[in-house]
Amino acid sequence: MDLPENAGEQIPSRTLRLYTSSEATDLRAFIGGEEMTLFGSESNATWERKALLNGREWVLDKPYEVTGRGQFFGIVSPPGERPLLRNEYGAVRVDLPPIDTSGEDGYLYTIADYSRKNSSISLVFKRLSMRLAITLDLSDYHGAKHIDQVTVLGVPHTAWVNPQSGLLTRPNEAEPF
Repeated sequence: MDLPENAGEQIPSRTLRLYTSSEATDLRAFIGGEEMTLFGSESNATWERKALLNGREWVLDKPYEVTGRGQFFGIVSPPGERPLLRNEYGAVRVDLPPIDTSGEDGYLYTIADYSRKNSSISLVFKRLSMRLAITLDLSDYHGAKHIDQVTVLGVPHTAWVNPQSGLLTRPNEAEPF
């Protein structure tokens, strides 16, 4: 039987505090002033906040008092993107740019668990991107089978992201790459 998180001890509610991890990553460097949209859930309730990066700390637009165990999904938009909003089903629409080496990584995201005992979180960010699967049928080709380079030409790609799981879904009307 699982005991409640505070069984046998009184733990006061704490304010959620978020920090950018100092772990090395291949993503763009944060310079300060970036905005993150947070979608969280705790018990049977959901919440949403904005956070602005100040040094290594993400300062929430409104403090969030942690009362139990929860999880959140945070997403940082590329510079100049429109604000992120949920649709009636709770999903967020994003336009995923093609990834290149210019230093602009598109959307970055993080998913973290929190609790009253662990309300200060060090965030590790990942690139939000679509997986591209390519199948080549070379059964009718009788020469040497060696691929030197694959180039994908495409336009920004629209997807829905589920803030509870971080999973992307391509809408039926979206143009494929």
